Parts: sequence; structure tokens; C-alpha cells
Amino acid sequence: MTDVISTSRPSVNSVFIWKVSLIAGLGGILYGFDMGIIAAALIFVRTTFSLSTRMEEVVVSVVLVGSMVGAVVGGVFADRAGRRATLVWGGVLFIAGSILAPISPNVLSLILSRTLLGVAIGLTSVTAPVYVSELAPPQSRGC
Repeated sequence: MTDVISTSRPSVNSVFIWKVSLIAGLGGILYGFDMGIIAAALIFVRTTFSLSTRMEEVVVSVVLVGSMVGAVVGGVFADRAGRRATLVWGGVLFIAGSILAPISPNVLSLILSRTLLGVAIGLTSVTAPVYVSELAPPQSRGC
């Protein structure tokens, strides 16, 4: 008597896989978009706020500082509040920062809104891959 081991995998809903992939892609797009958009906008920001070279550097790099803070806090927040809630809060912060940055009346509010954008990017960058891996069907993990 020989035992037959079934090697067939259960079917996976392809629509579900596409949704999960979209979530993963959006997490990466947030970071790239916000870092890239300042390059074109800096010409106008420089003249609007009469920025020195040093202040230009601060306006550009503050997103990275916010991203580091968001990434450090994001793991703890995701463990306590949940991955989905963390991604939703990251989205809310990103929307708020995206609205506040262009209407900033002075350079300080621009720096604060870009810091907020950085925190949102950090939150989503650390949480989105974990969320996607948890959403992936068990038979598709590690492939």
C-alpha cells in the first residue's frame, strides 16, 4: 500500500491578491512621491519664503526625520492599535500634511506639515509590508 500525498494547493482569489499588491505598492509610492515632489516645488518654495540654502536643506530633509520617527513609533503603534488602524492613521496624517503643506503661511508651518508627512510615510512604510504579509493566503506565504 502506498500513501498518496496531495500536492495540490487550494485556489487563491486573484482579486484578493491584486488588492493586497495594490496596498503594498501604495506604501512605497507615498515615500517616493513626497521625496520627489519637493524637487520641483523647491523653486517656488525658495522664492515664496525667501529661503537660504540652509533652510532649503531643512525643508527638504525634515521629511526624512519624520519618516524615521514614524518608523520607530509605527511598530509599537501597529502592535497596540492594529495594522489596519495604523495604515488608516497614516493615511489621515498624509492627507492632513498634504493639505497643510501648500497652504502654509510661513516656513515653520511648512516644516511642521512636511514633518507630519514624514511621520505618515514612516508609519505606512513599516506597517504596510507586515499588513500585506498577514493578508497573504497561508499557502502563498514564503513562495
